[in-house]
Amino acid sequence: MAVQRAGATLLDLITHHFEPQGVTGLALLAESHLSIHTWPESGYAAVDVFTCGDHTMPEQACQMLCRDLEATNHSLRSFRRETPVNLHQQQRTPG
Repeated sequence: MAVQRAGATLLDLITHHFEPQGVTGLALLAESHLSIHTWPESGYAAVDVFTCGDHTMPEQACQMLCRDLEATNHSLRSFRRETPVNLHQQQRTPG
Protein backbone atom coordinates (compact mmCIF):
# COMPACT_ATOMS: atom_id res chain seq x y z
CA MET A 1 0.00 0.00 0.00
CA ALA A 2 1.17 3.55 -0.79
CA VAL A 3 0.80 4.59 2.86
CA GLN A 4 3.36 2.00 3.95
CA ARG A 5 5.64 2.93 1.06
CA ALA A 6 5.58 6.54 2.31
CA GLY A 7 6.57 5.40 5.80
CA ALA A 8 3.33 6.81 7.20
CA THR A 9 0.94 5.54 9.87
CA LEU A 10 -2.59 4.65 8.71
CA LEU A 11 -5.30 5.67 11.18
CA ASP A 12 -8.41 5.08 9.06
CA LEU A 13 -9.43 4.35 5.47
CA ILE A 14 -12.67 5.60 3.91
CA THR A 15 -13.73 4.75 0.36
CA HIS A 16 -16.78 5.40 -1.76
CA HIS A 17 -17.49 3.62 -5.06
CA PHE A 18 -19.54 5.47 -7.64
CA GLU A 19 -21.95 3.89 -10.13
CA PRO A 20 -21.24 2.94 -12.77
CA GLN A 21 -17.54 3.52 -12.02
CA GLY A 22 -15.00 5.55 -10.10
CA VAL A 23 -13.85 5.77 -6.54
CA THR A 24 -12.96 8.36 -3.93
CA GLY A 25 -10.70 7.26 -1.11
CA LEU A 26 -9.19 8.92 1.90
CA ALA A 27 -6.42 7.43 4.00
CA LEU A 28 -6.27 9.35 7.25
CA LEU A 29 -2.67 9.33 8.46
CA ALA A 30 -1.04 10.24 11.74
CA GLU A 31 1.12 12.43 9.50
CA SER A 32 -1.83 13.95 7.52
CA HIS A 33 -3.64 12.23 4.59
CA LEU A 34 -3.59 10.56 1.21
CA SER A 35 -6.61 10.98 -1.07
CA ILE A 36 -7.59 9.71 -4.51
CA HIS A 37 -10.46 10.53 -6.84
CA THR A 38 -10.82 8.53 -10.06
CA TRP A 39 -12.66 9.01 -13.34
CA PRO A 40 -12.00 5.70 -15.15
CA GLU A 41 -14.19 6.71 -18.10
CA SER A 42 -11.70 9.54 -18.75
CA GLY A 43 -8.57 7.64 -17.72
CA TYR A 44 -7.92 10.18 -14.97
CA ALA A 45 -7.07 10.04 -11.27
CA ALA A 46 -6.29 12.93 -8.93
CA VAL A 47 -4.11 12.00 -5.95
CA ASP A 48 -3.01 14.06 -2.97
CA VAL A 49 -0.21 12.73 -0.74
CA PHE A 50 0.11 15.15 2.16
CA THR A 51 2.55 14.24 4.94
CA CYS A 52 4.33 15.83 7.86
CA GLY A 53 7.53 14.78 9.56
CA ASP A 54 11.06 14.03 8.50
CA HIS A 55 10.48 10.26 8.42
CA THR A 56 7.90 10.22 5.61
CA MET A 57 8.68 9.69 1.94
CA PRO A 58 5.66 10.92 -0.05
CA GLU A 59 7.58 10.63 -3.34
CA GLN A 60 7.82 6.87 -2.80
CA ALA A 61 4.03 6.66 -2.46
CA CYS A 62 3.60 8.69 -5.67
CA GLN A 63 5.95 6.40 -7.60
CA MET A 64 4.04 3.35 -6.40
CA LEU A 65 0.66 4.86 -7.32
CA CYS A 66 1.90 5.81 -10.81
CA ARG A 67 3.08 2.24 -11.33
CA ASP A 68 -0.04 0.57 -9.90
CA LEU A 69 -2.43 2.86 -11.79
CA GLU A 70 -0.38 2.29 -14.95
CA ALA A 71 -0.14 6.04 -15.49
CA THR A 72 1.14 7.02 -18.91
CA ASN A 73 1.22 10.67 -17.95
CA HIS A 74 1.54 12.29 -14.54
CA SER A 75 2.35 15.58 -12.89
CA LEU A 76 4.03 15.79 -9.49
CA ARG A 77 4.15 18.98 -7.48
CA SER A 78 6.00 18.99 -4.20
CA PHE A 79 5.66 21.67 -1.53
CA ARG A 80 7.70 21.91 1.65
CA ARG A 81 5.80 23.15 4.66
CA GLU A 82 7.62 24.86 7.48
CA THR A 83 6.91 23.34 10.89
CA PRO A 84 6.25 25.97 13.58
CA VAL A 85 9.20 26.17 15.96
CA ASN A 86 7.09 25.31 19.02
CA LEU A 87 6.16 21.96 17.41
CA HIS A 88 9.69 20.80 16.54
CA GLN A 89 10.28 18.92 19.80
CA GLN A 90 6.78 17.57 20.36
CA GLN A 91 6.31 13.83 19.99
CA ARG A 92 2.85 12.76 18.78
CA THR A 93 1.63 9.21 18.57
CA PRO A 94 -1.71 7.87 17.35
CA GLY A 95 -4.11 7.12 20.19
